[in-house]
Amino acid sequence: MHKFVYPKNKILNMPLTQFIQKLEELGTMSDDVKLQFHSFSSVLQLEKKKTILKQGTLCNKIWFLASGSIRMYRIENNKDITLHLITHSRFFTDLIALTEQSPSTLQIETIDPCTIIVLNAKELQKLLDTDLPSERIGRKLYQQLLFEETKRLQDSIFLSANERYIKLIASAPEIFQKIPQKHIASYLHIKPETLSRIRKQN
Repeated sequence: MHKFVYPKNKILNMPLTQFIQKLEELGTMSDDVKLQFHSFSSVLQLEKKKTILKQGTLCNKIWFLASGSIRMYRIENNKDITLHLITHSRFFTDLIALTEQSPSTLQIETIDPCTIIVLNAKELQKLLDTDLPSERIGRKLYQQLLFEETKRLQDSIFLSANERYIKLIASAPEIFQKIPQKHIASYLHIKPETLSRIRKQN
């Protein structure tokens, strides 16, 4: 058995520590498993407005956002529609494209400078197929991604714009300091002026 040691490079150490700690919230990890996760992960530092996943391409990665903020959107009839806004310490991917190995129907882009851990999905699956504790962590990770996507879809159907706004602020109070209002309005399916009115009312 090998002991897992975090990199001495502080730039790499901080996001990797967050990443491992987030995985440990899903289940106990041995040092060997931590080493394996580390072996097929890489740290990516991106400036703002950089594409992480391009619409129409295959998705073969899962990402962990260590710092910064990103948005998931799609271009439809020349219209930019924001589907998801994500701030730090969250996993994200195009779950449908990843599962079906079909072209992604959405685009993922950084809003501000981001530090991201990139997980190779194929290598992750190999580990999940051979190690039971890792399989449990992987299952919980995929369940978490599916749950978040399902909740987002349900909220967009059943909650009013005001209710979606209140829920968004409760879950990410810093969001207006990080993300342009036009993207938040698009995510809530309302016009920017409607969002301004809702903010004043609340």
